[in-house]
Amino acid sequence: MPSQGPNSPDNGTGTSWTNPANVTANDDTPATFTVPASGNSERHFSADFDFAIPGTATPVGIKARLRHKGEVADVIQDAEVYLSKNGSASVGDNHAEGNTIGDTYAYREYGGPTDLWGTTWSPSELNAVTLSVIVRYTNNDSVDRVVSLDHVDLEVTYEDIVNGSGTSIGCARCSGAGIPAIMGTGTSKGAAVNNAPLTTLPAAVKGTAIGAARDTGTANAIGPITGKSVGAARPSASWSACSTSSRAPPSELLATRPSSSGPAFCTARQSAAGGRSTLALPAGGRRRGSAWGLR
Repeated sequence: MPSQGPNSPDNGTGTSWTNPANVTANDDTPATFTVPASGNSERHFSADFDFAIPGTATPVGIKARLRHKGEVADVIQDAEVYLSKNGSASVGDNHAEGNTIGDTYAYREYGGPTDLWGTTWSPSELNAVTLSVIVRYTNNDSVDRVVSLDHVDLEVTYEDIVNGSGTSIGCARCSGAGIPAIMGTGTSKGAAVNNAPLTTLPAAVKGTAIGAARDTGTANAIGPITGKSVGAARPSASWSACSTSSRAPPSELLATRPSSSGPAFCTARQSAAGGRSTLALPAGGRRRGSAWGLR
């Protein structure tokens, strides 16, 4: 699954913290707090992680890392580790483990690629400047002790059915009757939507062997499609499959698939009322046959 990060924050704040903004890099120049004996620190907020999660994505996991140390080993522990959407209020689960930290800098991880911290997230919430990591520490010693927080970062894992990457890709979503399958093989890419509530495809689908199809009840346009062997098909709401009767399209030009070979470009649309459909060819293209409607 795609991910972004780990990203560092652009700033840090915290009441009574010294140099609270010093959490943006792993550089041994920390934000610090003197935690009272048998007491707690104030909350520290690390914010604005510069994510650019696609709007089509579904977040599935968030991992935070804290690089910190105590003045002495095994007396300072994490009391709160939360995320915030608005930069002030914590949301979801407290991921503090309640374990003490050492007296040398080390990263500790919280959450993970399948952990949403007990809440839901949208791409816009993760991309916002107010996305924050909140941390608070407890001192178990009988004297005051200093905690040093040197660096914070976040990594987001997400699913995205539209924007994929790689050398062998197929993206499809289907429901009901209609186009049976769209697949990508080798270095090809395919994008398909077969679902009435969805009204648009990506603006452009490109590659060396591409199929793009939509089977909806509305006459929505399919975006530009380019490549060496390309087909785009959309049946009407009342049509679900090509017939095998004498009026069916030839095998090399079915309404559910592109031409199987050659540089032919075709766009076929089955008519609900029957009759011959149009076949559009760009300059330099070759006609691969005719597509026929069925009553």
